[in-house]
Amino acid sequence: MTTWGMRNNFQRQGRRAMKAIGNLSDIDSDDVLEAIGLQRRTSVMSEIWSAVGFFAAGALVGAGVGLFFAPKPGELLREDVVRRFERTKAKVRESAERMSEHAPTM
Repeated sequence: MTTWGMRNNFQRQGRRAMKAIGNLSDIDSDDVLEAIGLQRRTSVMSEIWSAVGFFAAGALVGAGVGLFFAPKPGELLREDVVRRFERTKAKVRESAERMSEHAPTM
């Protein structure tokens, strides 16, 4: 192989190496775990908070639909919505405080 041919070969290999190094910057720990057949473990608390969030969202939607199908005039309905919202907000705050008190013991 001529000197010129070797130089072109080294340049091509260098470009390929730089491209491969650029692709490595997109890899994170989840990619490595997946490559060896593992996955990140989720904590029990994250699953509980997820379930609580879905339950709360469903309860709010259900309460809203129930209120709007109730036979009440607009002003009474708005007052009732505000009152129930404040009550629900207080219950959620109490539940969050209780859960945060018990979280370290789990």
